Amino acid sequence: MLQSGTFLSGVVVDGVKHKTFVLRLPTVQDNIDAVDLVGTTNGVSLSTALFACQLVELGSLKPEQIDFDLLTTLHPKDYNLLEAASAELEKKRVLAETSEETSTAPGLPSVDSA
Repeated sequence: MLQSGTFLSGVVVDGVKHKTFVLRLPTVQDNIDAVDLVGTTNGVSLSTALFACQLVELGSLKPEQIDFDLLTTLHPKDYNLLEAASAELEKKRVLAETSEETSTAPGLPSVDSA
């Protein structure tokens, strides 16, 4: 599951502005990596480190160029767009799981109490 978006300001790397992004759902490993990188005392730092793990595309940058230090250069409104994209991904995940549960519910076997 992916969510794409466009930053208002973007980030500049080697004179090139990168504004489009694609975010994926986080994994437990992403959370571990983010905590290992920045700790847990600053929520914004932790979220930024997590976003660095979740971003699969940022303009034409190579994945290894997308890191915590780069994301700390984002304008706050662009950071807010990442938060909104992450929230949208979570909504999609919940809807997909709800849909799966609904489609499999009628096929549940009955329990014989005899």
